[in-house]
Amino acid sequence: MRRTAGFVAAVVCCVVSGAPAHADTTAFFANCQVYTPVASGVTSDTISSNGYLFTYTRDKLFTGGTGQPIGRQVRVPWPSGVEAQAVTTPPQGSTDYKARLTLTRVDGQVFALPAFTFKLLANTGGAGGTLEIMPMLNGEDGFADPIYFDATGYYGQSFSYDTSPNPWGSTRLLTGFDTYKIGLYVDFAFVAMTLDSTAPGPRSCCLSGSACADLTVDACLVQGGVAQGGGTSCACNACSGPTGPPPVPDGSNGTTPLRAARLTATGDAIRVTWDATACPAAGYNLIYGNLSDVASYVVSGSACSIGASGDATWSGVPAGNLYVLVVGTDAAGTESSWGFDSAQQERNGAAASGVCGATVKDTSRTCP
Repeated sequence: MRRTAGFVAAVVCCVVSGAPAHADTTAFFANCQVYTPVASGVTSDTISSNGYLFTYTRDKLFTGGTGQPIGRQVRVPWPSGVEAQAVTTPPQGSTDYKARLTLTRVDGQVFALPAFTFKLLANTGGAGGTLEIMPMLNGEDGFADPIYFDATGYYGQSFSYDTSPNPWGSTRLLTGFDTYKIGLYVDFAFVAMTLDSTAPGPRSCCLSGSACADLTVDACLVQGGVAQGGGTSCACNACSGPTGPPPVPDGSNGTTPLRAARLTATGDAIRVTWDATACPAAGYNLIYGNLSDVASYVVSGSACSIGASGDATWSGVPAGNLYVLVVGTDAAGTESSWGFDSAQQERNGAAASGVCGATVKDTSRTCP
């Protein structure tokens, strides 16, 4: 049978940077995420964190029977979450008692709210409760009615929603807007939230000597740094801890992509070359599978420990049409990212190849 390597561009270049260009995903709330106070109103506060603005209600005019405004205690302080309080005494001229939270970006760009978890800070089991989210664009409501999410329960109960179909609420419509206005008639707190934006946002950039700077991915690469995952910042000490092996570069930003050439007429020996200097790993493994299985990334074999020079000869290449990957390894059971597919998702998800002793895939490292 004819032996071919199957090195089509979509396969050969599948070990790429661990983050899509010009995109930013931020996961709140991490213990190290800091915020900056922006504004303080009569019954609201606004803070900024990781490129987003949070404006939430506070019951500052609450007197508790003392005759003096003493305000109410915050039970979910940042960074455990962000709490919105129902207003027992609205400001003069207002009749709005609801607990409210408004989300925007500092740069005013559109973004998505694909997943969140909120906690009730009061009981709604008797009357029932519904969290309402109205997306807005350029000051106009996105829909005739808000998007509703069930919030019927007891104090301390949490509710989680994402893009999955759900009769109690789905976030699939919460995308492409510059503002999200959120309300509930009792106190609540968001304790987890994922925000996606097509605009590049600052994140932790590991520079030489483990120095850290909050830069966009592009700015980080220009300075020769390694951008960390979305939602990170230097306050998280993202550059101080150990990291997994870096992936093979995809050929952008002046690096050399993965290439292969037959050394024999039958193709049973192939020379594989890649850039091992831009982001060197301790070692590299070659994994392969049938080209017909490339969509599901079924691994059928491997060539382990092919060296760290960026130049290796693969002998005993099996017959047939194959897809091939070269991944970085720490030689201790951890392999690098396999890169992103056309949908900007990690190939084969979080699962390691299971060959060459690799039991863990660490996608925290990126490489141009």
